[in-house]
Amino acid sequence: MMRLRRILVADGLQKVAVLLSGLFVWPFIAWIREEGLFGAEAFSLAAWTLVGSCAVGVTAVGARRLFRASAEAVVVLFVFAAIAPVVWPPFPTVAGGAAPAVRLVRLLEAIWRWAEEAGREAAVWLPISLGVWLAFCAVRWWARVWWRVMALTVAGVTAMAVRDSYSTVYLWDQAVWVIVCGLGLLSVRHFDDLRRRRPESWTPISEYPGAVWTTLAILGVSMATLGVAAPDLRPVLKDPYTFWMERQGKTVLTGGKTIIDAPVSSADASSGYSRNSSQLGGGFRFDYSPVMTVTTSHRAYWRGETLSRYTGRGWEQTAAERNAPRYPVVLGEPLEPAVETGPLKYVEVRQSVTMLRKDERFPVLFAAATPERIEGWPEEGRTSLPLFWTPALGELRVNYRGVRQFPETYTVASRVPVLDEAVLRQAPPPEERAELLPYLQLPSTLPDRVRDLARSLTENAATPYDKVKAIETYLNTTFKYTNEPDESKGRSADFVDRFLFEIREGYCDYFSTAMAVMVRSIGLPARWVKGYAPGQLPQDPLEFLGIPRTDENGAGTYTVRNADAHSWVEVYFEGIGWIPFEPTPGFAVPVVRPAEETAPEAALPENVGQTEEPKAENGSGGLSKRIAVATAAAASAVAIALSAVWAVRRRGLLSRGAARDPNQVVAREFVRLLRHARRKGYMRLEHETARETFSRWARQNEKAADALFTFLDLFEKARYSGRRVTEAEAAKAERMTARLRSEL
Repeated sequence: MMRLRRILVADGLQKVAVLLSGLFVWPFIAWIREEGLFGAEAFSLAAWTLVGSCAVGVTAVGARRLFRASAEAVVVLFVFAAIAPVVWPPFPTVAGGAAPAVRLVRLLEAIWRWAEEAGREAAVWLPISLGVWLAFCAVRWWARVWWRVMALTVAGVTAMAVRDSYSTVYLWDQAVWVIVCGLGLLSVRHFDDLRRRRPESWTPISEYPGAVWTTLAILGVSMATLGVAAPDLRPVLKDPYTFWMERQGKTVLTGGKTIIDAPVSSADASSGYSRNSSQLGGGFRFDYSPVMTVTTSHRAYWRGETLSRYTGRGWEQTAAERNAPRYPVVLGEPLEPAVETGPLKYVEVRQSVTMLRKDERFPVLFAAATPERIEGWPEEGRTSLPLFWTPALGELRVNYRGVRQFPETYTVASRVPVLDEAVLRQAPPPEERAELLPYLQLPSTLPDRVRDLARSLTENAATPYDKVKAIETYLNTTFKYTNEPDESKGRSADFVDRFLFEIREGYCDYFSTAMAVMVRSIGLPARWVKGYAPGQLPQDPLEFLGIPRTDENGAGTYTVRNADAHSWVEVYFEGIGWIPFEPTPGFAVPVVRPAEETAPEAALPENVGQTEEPKAENGSGGLSKRIAVATAAAASAVAIALSAVWAVRRRGLLSRGAARDPNQVVAREFVRLLRHARRKGYMRLEHETARETFSRWARQNEKAADALFTFLDLFEKARYSGRRVTEAEAAKAERMTARLRSEL
């Protein structure tokens, strides 16, 4: 009994302190993930490293420091070997036949090369494990004194409060976690001081440890329950920063996280899919609240509805669209074909959608164009789905008579064309058919100067495709993108005419509507489409080493927000079907490539593509071999990691023996420029494209504008165009980066 009491009370205080120290680190790991700096693999590695370190720390309370540190290091390396997605190179061997001295020299050289390669592999992930472990050790050491605990808690909550207030990142839960752990550490320190300084008061407590801890647990749960049950109230006072900025007439970005009574701009609505399409115009505020996540094999626009009747004020659905043939949808069964079988190649894109917004009933499912079949549905065992498929419109409409809410999750397989300009240029003018007439409709009140402008832009174009591209390029390069266009400049009653000749600025609805109307005015069928832009991928840790993403198709899990609501244009080509176009500056239609064409694009180390792995001689499992290799390399891992990072950045050792890749040079310089700009106060907002970011920086610093746009053109060519950057252009990008370091 006395032994149990000693464990629960004396050692128990130290164990609780160690446990709370580990829990104190957890919200900061979650914060890093919220920022997008940790992907799923990095987050899992960090979490399990913390769990392992904390478990050993609690178990080894009372042991010698050297033993405890050694045990924690072994567990950290074990977790690293088991969790980190590292592909270890095979350990070198030397063939016989040479003199022993020669063989020894060759073996040492091979071991050195192996150590370099293993270090490069571990350099990406090992700092995460070591960083989490060192953070845990630092908090455990720092929290030995009550005032240190207080200072650490206040600093952590303050940092999270500032970041939460002035960004789109939500850190409320993390801040509460820090407060709870801080209060717990203060309680432990209080009891420990009581035990050491007033043993006469501590003795009764030590006799009944269960009652003490039970009382504390009940008190904590009661306080938490009252806090959760308390009603949400609007803030009575506005925070000083927002008040001060609004007094100066400036907009404060809230990201939809707070309620502001007074309008902060001329915009009278927030961004989102449900904005009124029949009455276009006006401004809006960007709302960065998440709508859904999409796990996809290819980056794409998430298509929603299409509208064909232009009224001069906006878009409406025609009777033909409302009465278009609809077909029932069966889970796993192919949908009625909607895409013409033409000369273009097609790629299957699989996407799994998880809705994060539960308060809206969208009329259609969002998916890459064009859906081919439904592969997943939230209700198990259901084959006949509450959906209607309209092939003529490419829409999967939700039948709310058969379901009350929009599905929380679903999986769609889509058939997406591989855009080939040579094939599209061969398409003849479309034949006059009744089903295409709605897509040629224009109001009789459309001013002639809109038609005249479209004809003047396309008079030298030889093919329908070239005509459409001429209009797209004109809109993309001539007009300014803004979410708050100055409507006071407009006098014309027609929306497109007002945009083209009077306002000359706007957002996606302005550009896409203008393009659809101009394309129709030259006799080509066009329709207006609204949906969502692709969204944002989590930050890849490799990008912090200057290594761009190697997946040209952009596979991954995207977070789509209200600010990603978007509209674009589809144009009909004879014998091919509907093809998307993007006239809005700063946006581009995601390009898909067949599987056989994606591999040559990425410059990877020579051994990455190999699939054969050395077999274990004694039949041991892969995990045990990885642990053995990781443990053998752990002694020099830190030194090798530092030298490998330097080698990757300075000498291009990531792909040993391969020539320097100009595209990767430009991408690496872009990442470095972003880091330098961040240190100088030039921030990149989460929702911005590279062009939007650089345009905003150019307005802040006109001196650097030329260098910014010169570098941006090289980056966009390297990242998005599909063409290769030359060595001269890569060198030019490096010069521009060096120049911008001095000008920003």
